[in-house]
Amino acid sequence: MKRTIIIAPVISVALVLLVAGLFTIKIITSNDFTVDNVIGTVNTPLSATYTIENQKYSLEGGQVEKQLAPSSASVDRVSIFGNPIYGDFNNDGVLDAAVILAQNKGGSGTFYFAALSINIEGFYKGTNAIFLGDRITPKKIEVRNGRAVYIFLDRKITDSFMSKPTINKSVIVNLDSANMQISEIVQKQEIYTTPIKNNLNSKIWTWVKTQYNNGTVVEPKKPGLFTVKFNVDGSFSARTDCNSIGGGYKVVDNKITFLNTFSTLMYCDGSQEQEYTKMLGEASSYLINDKNNMIISLKMDSGTMIFK
Repeated sequence: MKRTIIIAPVISVALVLLVAGLFTIKIITSNDFTVDNVIGTVNTPLSATYTIENQKYSLEGGQVEKQLAPSSASVDRVSIFGNPIYGDFNNDGVLDAAVILAQNKGGSGTFYFAALSINIEGFYKGTNAIFLGDRITPKKIEVRNGRAVYIFLDRKITDSFMSKPTINKSVIVNLDSANMQISEIVQKQEIYTTPIKNNLNSKIWTWVKTQYNNGTVVEPKKPGLFTVKFNVDGSFSARTDCNSIGGGYKVVDNKITFLNTFSTLMYCDGSQEQEYTKMLGEASSYLINDKNNMIISLKMDSGTMIFK
């Protein structure tokens, strides 16, 4: 008895379903990146849009070029350095990607940035980028407890760019899923480095952010307005998004205390003045690190204020 095998109709039905979009073929590569291939349409972290210093860069195949000026031959090149590393950074059960972006604007410097690419329904959306350094040596990206850790070699602040990077550094990145923004988690072992200059009176300090040890980050809604200046006579003056603040300060070794704080009395709706003043009142110690940032530790080891 002969058996008849019907193949053509089955193949035809499968092709019809595939064209209709009912079948999705997922391709996962072992060491490069994960792609969704739906009838030839590919979306990967290599083709996402990232933001570097308020400028958007839409990558194709892991790189993009922009002309610096209409009449200039120089270009701004941004590319992904190495391969993306995968982890679930927004805790939705889907793998996202961590990347290192390398930027060159035609000069001798190559600037490296940390960024994430979040997988949203199969499409990768890039975040803002965090500056890692100029002409550093990236080593690797690790995923620890749902966060990306960027590990690289840098130089001492006193070294020239001709020197080989030899100082081990790492940056831990935290994702704000609601705003699709990333920020650096300040690590104590990296903040409390040997200072190259410890002069409070050297400049007017601008508040950048406050990192609490419970993971909360507070940043000024109006960057650049919150400052503090330490005078040699033991007084300080500060500016906020509303009033001016003044008073005295006392320093013993690296311990610092703000005294008899006062402010002008204008009311401003939505101001962060009270929050900023409260933080200064909780100061316990300070250090000016090798990046010339002032780090003020808060009482009870609750967090740190970062000034530049």
